[in-house]
Amino acid sequence: FDDSDISEALHWLAGVLLAPHGVPQKLPDSRTSFRAFAPRELAKLDAECRGFLLTLEQSGILGPQTRELVIERSLAATGDSLTPDQLKLIVLMVLWNQQMPTSRLVAEDLFSAPHARLPN
Repeated sequence: FDDSDISEALHWLAGVLLAPHGVPQKLPDSRTSFRAFAPRELAKLDAECRGFLLTLEQSGILGPQTRELVIERSLAATGDSLTPDQLKLIVLMVLWNQQMPTSRLVAEDLFSAPHARLPN
């Protein structure tokens, strides 16, 4: 890896680490609202990635605030779009940093992407 790649990765990780751990603002409950994606988000997260986020939210793994942090960190990743495996890594890093309780099966599924790397 060259210095610019390492610097960029550390900058991205700092965004995860510096994210607020509380509830910065009250977002509507996903059971009674609909999250529309902006054009930039649609370009970065394909239908499979958006479906994965929806599944995590509907199953109670992600709340609205955590979902927004995952989307924000996804947009901060380099590259035009993310693969589902790359999104899983982002979700895993956000959940661990937020110290969100997750089941062992969820963690294994998120961590099971053997060739996933954030884009560089």
